[in-house]
Amino acid sequence: MTITLDRPPPFVPPATLWVPPHAVGDLGDEVCEFSARAGRTLDHEQRIAVEAITAYDAAGLWAAVETLIVEARQNGKTAGVLTPVVLFDLIDDDDPDELYWTAHLFSTTRKAFVDHKRMIEGTPELARRVRRIYEGKGAEAIELRSGAVLFYVARSEGSGRGFGGKRIVIDEALIFTPEQAGALLPSMSARRNPQINYASSAPTSKDESEALRRLVRRGRALDDESLAFAEWKARGGWDKPGCELTGCPHLAGTPGCALDDVDRWLEANHGLRTGRTSVRKLQAFRKALTPTAFGREFLGWGEAGAIGGRIPITDSLWTGKADSESKPVGKVALGVAVQRDSLSAAVALAGWREDGTPTVETVDYRPGDGWLVDRCDELEGALRPVGWALDEKTAAAAHLPALNRVGIRPQKLTTTEAGKACADLLRRLRSEDGATVRHRGPLDPYLTTAALGAQRRDVGPGLWVWAPRTSEVDTVPLEAASWALHRLVAGPDLDVWVSR
Repeated sequence: MTITLDRPPPFVPPATLWVPPHAVGDLGDEVCEFSARAGRTLDHEQRIAVEAITAYDAAGLWAAVETLIVEARQNGKTAGVLTPVVLFDLIDDDDPDELYWTAHLFSTTRKAFVDHKRMIEGTPELARRVRRIYEGKGAEAIELRSGAVLFYVARSEGSGRGFGGKRIVIDEALIFTPEQAGALLPSMSARRNPQINYASSAPTSKDESEALRRLVRRGRALDDESLAFAEWKARGGWDKPGCELTGCPHLAGTPGCALDDVDRWLEANHGLRTGRTSVRKLQAFRKALTPTAFGREFLGWGEAGAIGGRIPITDSLWTGKADSESKPVGKVALGVAVQRDSLSAAVALAGWREDGTPTVETVDYRPGDGWLVDRCDELEGALRPVGWALDEKTAAAAHLPALNRVGIRPQKLTTTEAGKACADLLRRLRSEDGATVRHRGPLDPYLTTAALGAQRRDVGPGLWVWAPRTSEVDTVPLEAASWALHRLVAGPDLDVWVSR
C-alpha cells in the first residue's frame, strides 16, 4: 500500500490492545462527548485508548489499576487521551478528590497546565465549576468548588511522597524510575478506586526507562488483569527490522531499509490520518535523526533500548527461539548457579538436538542450596554429562569441595569466560543461521522469566555478565543455562571434568 498526502487510510488499529477481561463496559461515550463540548473532538484511535482507560468492572470500579498508552510523537496521546480522561474525572461530583499530573520536566507539566486552563476557561460548563486556579511557579493547580483539585508536579524521587489522589498521570513515562514509582504509587493504596495512567513513546536504552520496559512487557503478554494497554507500533523491531539488506546500516536512503517504509510509518502514526503530522514531516525527521532515535520515536521500536542496554534479551528475541518440543538427543552439559546469600539455586542443561542446534532448559530450580550437591550427584549418575560449569566468582563456588567429593569437577569460569558465555547466548538468540539456540519457551517458565527480566552488568571493555543484584527477577536459571551452553560448545578439549 502506498500512502499519499491526500488519501490516507481511514483507520489505524493499535498493534496491541489489551483490556482486562473482567471489564463489563467503559465511559468512552461520556468522555468523548465531554471533550467535544470542551472544544476537543477525539479521533477514532484516541477513542480506543480512552475506552481502554475508562473500562470498568461489575462493581463500577476501574477494570485496570494501571493503564499504558505507547505511541509515536505527535499522535495526540497527551492532549487527546489523557487530558479528556483527567478533566472528566476531575469534575466527577460523586467522587471529588485530588488528581496529580506529573511529567519528567517542569516545562512539560506547565505546558499541560496551560492547555487545561485554556480548555476550562473557554468552556462555560467547566469554568463555572472552578473555585480557583493557582499559577505560582511549581505550585500550579486547578481547584473546583466541589473540593476536587488537580495538581501539576515535576517528578523526582521524593516529590510524590504524601500524595494521596485517586488518579496520577505519568506523562513522559519513558523517564520514570523505580525510585519515583516508590515515591508516587504507594500513596494511592488507600483510595477506593485509584488509577495510574502512563503515556509515552517507546522506551530508550537508559536505566530511566526500565520501569516502562517492564510495563510494555506486561501489556504485550495479554494476560495482566490489573493493566490496560494500547500500543501503536510498526511491524518489526531492532532484532528483526525487515530490511532487504542483511546488516543494513539503517541510514536514510539505504535501499530496502525498513525505516524508510512509509507503510510502517502509518502503522505507528495514526496522526498521519488526521493531519497532526505528515509524511513530509516524517521524511524530514528521518534525515535529521539518528536511525535509533527515528525508530524509537516514530516506529515504536523501543527494543532498540533493550538491545545492548541493561535488559539485553527482548521478548521477540526470546519467543523467536522457542520450541515446546525442543530436546537433546545425545550427551548434555550441565550448569550450576547459586543466588547470593544462598537464597536459591538452579541446575540447567544444554544439549544438541537432531538438527544440530543446541537447546537449553532448566533441570532443577529450588529455594536455598542445601539440596544442590545431592541433586548434582544424582544427575551425574543419570545423565553422564560431558561436563559441568559454574562461575567461580559467585556463591556457587562454595560448593566446589562438596562437588569434588562426589566426583564432579566443574569447569570454573573466570569473569572473562562468564562474559563470553553470556554474550554467546545473546548472539545465538539474535542469529538466524545455524549458530543459534533453542529453548522450551512457556514450558520452561523459570528460564523464561529469568531471561526476560535479567539485566546486564559491565565487567570490562566490551565484556558483561548477568546482573543478579539489579535484576528484579532471580537470574540463576539463566546463569546456569549460560554456563551449560558454554560448556557444551567448548568441546571435549577441556580437561577440567572427571566422569565417574
